[in-house]
Amino acid sequence: MRQIINNEQTKQQDSEHAQSRTNSVGIFDSGVGGFTVLKALHARRPDLNIIYFGDSLNAPNGSRPPEQLHGMCQNMVQFLIDMGVDTMAVGCNSCNILMGSGELKSFGVTSFDLVGSTVEWLKLQHHQPQNLAILGTQATINSRYYERKLEEAFPGLPLRSMAAPKLVPLIESFPWSEYDLRTAVQEYVNPLLEEGFNSIVLACSHYRWIERYLRELDSEMTLVDPAECLAERLVASLPPAAEGARRGELKLYSSHPNEAFSHFAEMAIGRDAKEYIKLYIVNAYEEHNV
Repeated sequence: MRQIINNEQTKQQDSEHAQSRTNSVGIFDSGVGGFTVLKALHARRPDLNIIYFGDSLNAPNGSRPPEQLHGMCQNMVQFLIDMGVDTMAVGCNSCNILMGSGELKSFGVTSFDLVGSTVEWLKLQHHQPQNLAILGTQATINSRYYERKLEEAFPGLPLRSMAAPKLVPLIESFPWSEYDLRTAVQEYVNPLLEEGFNSIVLACSHYRWIERYLRELDSEMTLVDPAECLAERLVASLPPAAEGARRGELKLYSSHPNEAFSHFAEMAIGRDAKEYIKLYIVNAYEEHNV
């Protein structure tokens, strides 16, 4: 069991400061996957104030028991609520599926989810895919949540799901082993391609970081990125940025800052991220490792 220290004073100071801001967006994920959502949002609206929380201490979470994962997701949301965000972007597909849009609304902030945003984005496309594969964590695939929502929106569309439990641990262990990662991608994606599924929903926000390994198998495959779908939907809901608006304030919290967290933060914002990263020291009751 790790020794957990509480730092309520730092949290309270940041919370009071956060509550004075407007257009603040909170993003949460088990680790670095949600940085793909941050990157997509920051590229579209650099003026937004964004608070990111990655619970790297408890990553990966996609293979955890549902009741344990649900508690972890609730803690991440509550942390961002305490920071004063007025809009919530779910950066984790597994949390998205466990909590659903109804529970997110119960927190009293405007929320945008990955699954709903993906379905809405697909509806707007002029050319619908002939079939669709769903690549995700064990929790996401076991839930069949993506499948149900896609079946409702596109009756008769051939769907195929593939759980990829090795991918998130490999991505979170940056710097990763090229051989191990490439081998794992081949293990999960080759069967989909062999069955004729070359349109793939990246149903885990981590997977965008390994796009090049996916495209090595088929350079013409279509990748549907829920992070981009969510960012597009969220930005469309906001008033336009003021002319000459300054770059928004950015805060990056982690329960366990590590090399992977720093690396993917920099990938997301396009500059040195160290000055933006803060350690959120969790309370003992928030520790979910067994």
